Amino acid sequence: MQLDQLAPSLSEHGISLAAIGGSADYQARWLRDEQGVDVPLFLDPDHQFRSAVVLDKRLGLKLLDPRGAAAYTRSLRMGLRPQHITRDTVQAPGVVILVRHHNVSWQYRGHRIGDYPAMHEHEQAVLELAMMT
Repeated sequence: MQLDQLAPSLSEHGISLAAIGGSADYQARWLRDEQGVDVPLFLDPDHQFRSAVVLDKRLGLKLLDPRGAAAYTRSLRMGLRPQHITRDTVQAPGVVILVRHHNVSWQYRGHRIGDYPAMHEHEQAVLELAMMT
């Protein structure tokens, strides 16, 4: 939802955003229908995109990190109910920025559930890349 809020300011710079999730189609529908998210939402149940951008690392024992549980609890308090837990939760979260010809220009691999950089870091990275191209 934060990415969706960032989209209008980035589109002024000719930048398009999209989100890619795992197999939770019901979550994508919920974001679109109930939360009004306009950013295109794609599903990658076989994790082919994750593999292509080398973000296919599993969390393993890091699933037990209490900071992941805290992030999950904060989401619940904000009213963000994930509905059903999927097998995708064993994957490390990540963010990738692609530029022309789909080359990876910036990447962040999370270390636990809910480990994402702050939204201003995404915006800064995208704008810096846009200025360079």
